[in-house]
Amino acid sequence: ALSEATIKMHVKSICKKLDANNRTHAVINARDMGLL
Repeated sequence: ALSEATIKMHVKSICKKLDANNRTHAVINARDMGLL
């Protein structure tokens, strides 16, 4: 199982890579980039 801290770290890393401020912005950016 993954800890809450691990999930938060991964989300933070993903947001940084997608130049996003939050999860919603990350999803929008990923969609716009054709990743989803």
